[in-house]
Amino acid sequence: MSVSGVNNNANQASQLLNASSQNQQSNGVQQSAQNGLSPAAVYQQSGGTQANQFRPDRETMTRLTNEANQRSQQLMDLVERLFGTQARTFQTAMGELRAALEGGMEIDPDVVAQAQRDIADDGYFGVEQTSQRILDFARAISGGDPSRIAVLRQGVERGFEAAERAWGGRLPEISQRTLEAVRRGFDEWEQSARNTSNLSGNQAEGQ
Repeated sequence: MSVSGVNNNANQASQLLNASSQNQQSNGVQQSAQNGLSPAAVYQQSGGTQANQFRPDRETMTRLTNEANQRSQQLMDLVERLFGTQARTFQTAMGELRAALEGGMEIDPDVVAQAQRDIADDGYFGVEQTSQRILDFARAISGGDPSRIAVLRQGVERGFEAAERAWGGRLPEISQRTLEAVRRGFDEWEQSARNTSNLSGNQAEGQ
């Protein structure tokens, strides 16, 4: 057999091997697709070396970001409404009564009495109950995840600022004390989570 014939046969064999390899790869991808599977990563030739290139799931990332923003907005809206209602209740119990008396206006004493009960220490719009409702909602939308405390704090502060803008100035003293109670609640939650983490770490080291 001539050298030319040998070279031709070698070239044909190389082409057949390459075609077979490509068919196997194509069949593997088709088989995965038929089984409802998709590759977690795409491997492509780059600069003569094989690089592992991952495609980020942008749709999931966008959805999660939108959900987080929505929850933060919900917290801000709740805080703004609660502080606004608390301030109006305080005004009814104190300021509006005084203005009505000074102006000779008639006012329903039952309304004033109810407002005074609501802003009392144990009242529905008192410091304790109002701050607890904010903290409970913050825990609920975060799933109780202490790593979200910083974001939750920010949401509360922004909600409070929005309530002051809507009020037209500094909120009543009862609202200031309520905000401080919420801040202390976050501090206690954060400290509790830190203690739990340290306890778990110590137990793991002792095993």
